[in-house]
Amino acid sequence: MSFSGDTKRELCKIKNKRPSHSVAECYGILLCAKQNDQTIISIKFEQEESAKQYSQELAAMTGAMVDIKTHIRRKTDMPVGYTVSVPSDEQQQQVLSFFGHTEQIDKVNEQWLAEDGTPEAFLRGVFLACGTITAPEKEYRLEMVCARAVLAGHLKKMLQEWGISCKQTVRSGAHVIYLGDSAAIEDFLTLIGATRAALEVMSMKVYRDIRNIVNRQTNCETANIEKTVSAAALQIKAIRRLEQTSGLSALPDDLRQAAQLRQVHPDLSLRELVQHSNFSLSGLDRRLKKLVELARAQK
Repeated sequence: MSFSGDTKRELCKIKNKRPSHSVAECYGILLCAKQNDQTIISIKFEQEESAKQYSQELAAMTGAMVDIKTHIRRKTDMPVGYTVSVPSDEQQQQVLSFFGHTEQIDKVNEQWLAEDGTPEAFLRGVFLACGTITAPEKEYRLEMVCARAVLAGHLKKMLQEWGISCKQTVRSGAHVIYLGDSAAIEDFLTLIGATRAALEVMSMKVYRDIRNIVNRQTNCETANIEKTVSAAALQIKAIRRLEQTSGLSALPDDLRQAAQLRQVHPDLSLRELVQHSNFSLSGLDRRLKKLVELARAQK
């Protein structure tokens, strides 16, 4: 099952507290379906739960006859979608009249969004009709695709009034409202009642943040190890050259002690090496660098 499908199934389980919420939800579905003018009311759903819930509520509130058609894939005999439709012109007009429309729907009737909770229910219906969301482990992306610019503009305004960041674009003639930020997606899902989906997005964000922190720490530790190994190798090479030329006995006592210390502990970092000596950290670092300089001078 897709994450988008699971999210819509979660939304279908929500029981509206008031009749006005059910009306607002059905209105959101009706407005944002691909075919919803007075010549035809036909709405496609991926989930059987969404189709059944919408058809039952639409029939109960408008009194219209509502049909459900199941689409079957021939090779597998498995259902691949559902279409909810109002069959006759007269009953289609009855549905449109109930929601205050007499012609092709080109605006939002604000009366259905006036009560507390109705904007949230309306947006839930919109998402059920035209929304998709990508699994958060792949990408943060939630879209709602509208056939009409005026509806997309209204959705964008509603989301912005709720403080939810979104953008609008046009794709293949359709108007797309999309959210690409995890926080905005969490807020939207919480707003429409998809709390489980919102928690999944939030959990994935936390997981990614922790993974990035661990990766940065690992990269930093790896870089430090490489730096330590490189410095130690350079110092050992310098000490061997000094042995082969003038010999370590020719060095001042402090430099000879530093050279012998490095020879005994070739793998230790400077901070670890100083614990085996009487030098300070800066003092030992200075003497090892001096050994490298002396070796270079003898080339």
